[in-house]
This record gives sequence, C-alpha cells and structure tokens, in this order.
Amino acid sequence: MTVIKPNSVAGINSITVQSGEALSVHKSDGTLIRTITSSSGVSTFTSASVGAATTDNNADASINVGLGASISQHATNSLSLGTGGDERLRITSGGLIGVNNSAPLYALHFKNAMGSTPSFIHMEATGSNTVGGGGGIQFDTSASNSSSNNTLYLATIAGIRNSLDDGSNDLVFSTSKNGVNSNLPVERLRINSSGDVGIGTDTMNAPLTVVNNDNAGYIASFRQKHASNSAQIIIDSPSDSNVRPSSIDLAQGGTVKWSLGQAYSSTSSQAFHIATSALQANESGSKLTITTAGSVGIGTNNPGELLHLFSSTPAIRLTDIDTSGPLHCDIESVSGDLYLDTGSTHRDVIISSAGRANEIFRATGDGFVGIGSDVPTVALDVNGIVHLGSKKFIFRNDTGHFGIYESATDLTPNNELEIQASAPQIRLEETSSGGSKRLDLFVTSSGQPTIAANQSSQSIAFQTTGSERFRITNDGVTFNGDTAAANGLDDYEEGTWTPTNSIGLTLTNNNPAYYIKIGKLVMVQFDISFSGASDTAQCGLIQSLPFTSENTTNHFSQGPLPHISTNSNFDLDTSLDDLLLFVAPNESRIDIFSFSINTTAARSSLVGRRIRHMMFYKAA
Repeated sequence: MTVIKPNSVAGINSITVQSGEALSVHKSDGTLIRTITSSSGVSTFTSASVGAATTDNNADASINVGLGASISQHATNSLSLGTGGDERLRITSGGLIGVNNSAPLYALHFKNAMGSTPSFIHMEATGSNTVGGGGGIQFDTSASNSSSNNTLYLATIAGIRNSLDDGSNDLVFSTSKNGVNSNLPVERLRINSSGDVGIGTDTMNAPLTVVNNDNAGYIASFRQKHASNSAQIIIDSPSDSNVRPSSIDLAQGGTVKWSLGQAYSSTSSQAFHIATSALQANESGSKLTITTAGSVGIGTNNPGELLHLFSSTPAIRLTDIDTSGPLHCDIESVSGDLYLDTGSTHRDVIISSAGRANEIFRATGDGFVGIGSDVPTVALDVNGIVHLGSKKFIFRNDTGHFGIYESATDLTPNNELEIQASAPQIRLEETSSGGSKRLDLFVTSSGQPTIAANQSSQSIAFQTTGSERFRITNDGVTFNGDTAAANGLDDYEEGTWTPTNSIGLTLTNNNPAYYIKIGKLVMVQFDISFSGASDTAQCGLIQSLPFTSENTTNHFSQGPLPHISTNSNFDLDTSLDDLLLFVAPNESRIDIFSFSINTTAARSSLVGRRIRHMMFYKAA
C-alpha cells in the first residue's frame, strides 16, 4: 500500500500505483478519505489535490482538478461538480440531477445561471443539412430497451428541417398511438417557421388548422373548468370595416356550406349573420340576421320588428311530442291573412296567463269561441264584461240577464235585457229602405220614454195573436185595425187648471179643477164660488180654460145644468135653475146664460152662489 501524507503532496505531478497495490488518501488528522485499488494495470492521477475544495459548497471533501475545477462530496451524500469557483452540477443521493441547482426537485432540474439571458437545452444534429433532419427529446420506458420492444417510445419533441430552399424549420410534437406498441410515435402537433399551428396535420392553411383523422369525435373542444372565469373565443378582424368580415366558416370538401359572423354593410350596421355560403361584404347568402339593436330577421337582412320572418309562406311551427304522436301548431301568413292552425281536428287555440292557470280565450276545433269560458258550446260564449267603444256589455250566467252600460257605475242587469245610458236607444231598421223605415225606442235626455217612427207618414202598430189592437198614426190613435183618419184618436191629456174671472167678481176655487182631453174633446170640472158687488150690467164669466175652443160658426159647446148652491152643504138652489153654461167659438172662457131674462146672467145673480159643474167642449 502506498501512503502519501498531505505535507508531501506538493511537487508531485503524478502517482502511479502498481497492479495489486492500493492508494489511501487521508486528511491531515489521519482520517481516511478514500482508498483506491488497482487490481490490474496502472491507475494514474494527474494534477490532483486532495483536501479543501476551491469551492466547497459545504463539502465534506473535494478533489480539485486543475485550476478551479472540483469534485465534491457533501454531508447529504450528494456529489457536485464545480468550475470557475462555482458549483455547476449536483447529483443527490436519490439520483436527482440539478444543473446550476444544488437542490433539484426533479430527475433533471435546470436553473438559469446567466441572469437576464435565457438558458436553453441545445439539441444539435450532426452531419449534412437534409430535409427531415434535426434533433429533439425522446420520452421512453425501460421496456423499449428490450429486443422485442425497441420501438416502444412514449413521445418525442423534435425540431426538424422542413425545407432546404427557404431554410424553414418546424417544431413537431409526437405521441405513440393509443393501444399500439409496435410503432414509433405519431406526429400530433406541428408549429412551422411562420408560426402556423397544425393539430393532426402538417399542412397548415391558417394560423390554426385542426384535422380529426378519426372517423368520429370532435374536431375541437373548448371548456372553461372554473366557474369564476368566463370562457371566450375571440375572432378579431382589422378595424377597417371594408376588409373581409370576421366569420366562422363550416365547409365540406373545401366548399363553405355555412358561415357565421359579421358581414360589413352600412345598412345592416355591422349585423351578425348566418349564411349558406361564405359571408361577403354584400351579405349575400345570409339566412338569419341579428342587428345591433337586437332585431332578428329570417330571410331578410333588414328586420322591421324584433322578429321578422320574410318568405313567400312565412310560418312558425310548434311541435308537441305527445304520447299519441307528434302534434303541431302553425302560425303563418297567407296573402296577408294570419292563420293559427292546430294541424289537426278537434284541437283548441287557447290564450291564457299566469302559466296557463288563467284562461282568457279559447277557439275550439268545432268552431266555438269562448271568452272567459273554457267549454264553449255555441258560436260565441262570453262570460264577463264586453267593451265596445265606451259601452260595456255583461251577461250574467246565473240569471241569464244581459246588460248594456254606458259607465261602470252599475254592472248588474236585473232584467233579461237592460240598457243604462244618458239617452238609451234601440233602433229597428228595414235594410232595403236605406234607413227611411225605422222605429226607435229611446229615453230622452230629460227622462221621457219615447217610441218614434222615422217618417211622419209612418205609424206604430201593436198586435196580439197576430191581430192589430192599437196603432199610433200621424193623425192620432186607432184601435182594432181601424186605421181611417176620421176614426183616429189624435190626443189624450189630463191635468188641472185654475178658473179665473176678470170683470169685477171675486172667484174662489173651492177644490182643484181638472180636465181631460181626448183628441179634440175636452172635459172640464170645477167647484167655484162668486162674491163681490152687485152689477147688473155685466154677465158672469169663468175664464182661463185649458184649451181654446174650436172656431166654428154658430157652434156652441154646452153641458147639462150646473149644480148651484148657497152653502157648503151643497144644498140645491132652485132660484137659478135656468142658468146655462156654454163655450163660444174660439174662446177660452165659459159664459153663464139665464133663460128667465133671456140674456147673459147678471153678475148680481151670481154673488153668494157656489157652482159645481162638469162640461164638454171641442178644442181647436
């Protein structure tokens, strides 16, 4: 065994150990550092020193090789290599390798030791520059090292020369085929020298080209995993609106079948389009348009409403997958008419609210319409109030009463037909007469109920059991079908009147005076008393008749002898039993005549007398 003490190392350029001998290296305290044996041949150490390392990095022991180079062992049972006074590589006890990293966390762990300058792992291919040549990283398993699996590789990353003409180079990512162990990894992604990315293809015609080589599956899938972040795909065209628009094209065999995106047009205000061909600036081929205002046009680029369907037969179909089979309803326009079609018989059209809980309108497949009634059995079944203009109509199902109201103050009809208005009116009109023959039933603004024929020559007839019983004509009233003008009862009136006297006597009305007028026949009744001074020069008069008498020559209207008394017991006074009361022509007074004196009764004979009488005369 050869022993070299530390103080004897200086000046030794080489140490030779013969075969079978050993070389022991100790510290200055005698502690053994290393024993080197040579079982055969000769081991030579050139320019080596043992002891404290030039850069120890807390090393327990180092071998310094030349100037500034060292091999060090550390307390962690790791090995480091150093140059220029700095550690460059560390191998841990677990087999991890750190480059410029004394504490590697991975099988090979690099740190940038050059400050702001990026560090690279450089793969260099030797030999001539040929197409397809290059270098890269290969990922492998131990199984591929066997003779039977020498082509079993996991994946590769390679930089290859793509062309000798322009010097373009590609970066290629490859993986082994799924379920295949006998082939080299297959190219999956390529980035060419222009920055174009190809997935599933090495021929790119866009910044990103994706090809699915399988028979099924997605071409691409984008998913945002975290709900707190929004998922976005942005396609941005230049700000110049006259360039080709931004769009997503769906093609087959290189021919665009559908295009989605923006087609610049001043009329569409940068609208979004779905077209059956590649979108152009003129919006050609657009089938659906969404304007910046939110209006949607189908078949039109300029929708006039929030949803605008433009077609020779515009329609919307709603299909219900019913247990009995698909059922559909159509909303369509035909020649400007709107159709709601259930598509099958005995299906209803319903308008409702509150999630179908409140039915408003129903049109049955049998042709019945219900408003407020979900089971209409007639052409129109209305349950509730109907407004026509300012009028309100109501039908009470519980009573069968129908009402027409001008206002909402009272909406409870108490009769089969009730009309409430400031001037209610019912009109019956014969259509062929053009309105010249009609009958009105109304109440005037003053509250007077009125039945009126349209023309003065027309009459109003009342019948029972098909026979006329009463008729109102222009000349009056007739009965039982006798419509001759001569038989007409043209007037009826009754009321009170006040007898007066203007020639000096005082006339007192003991009781109200009454009259009845039927046609021209007037009946008057009175109970009067006279008082005052005696005057034989004047006659007795009863004035202020309710109607002037007929002006007929030598025609006097008179009645029976009056009842004359001188007391309140109505005892008959026979002293004036020759008095006659009459109405002269065209007069509104009653003259009192005495047969005994053959002249009008002297006023003096009436003083203190009470006359009760009823008489008739003919009015003008």
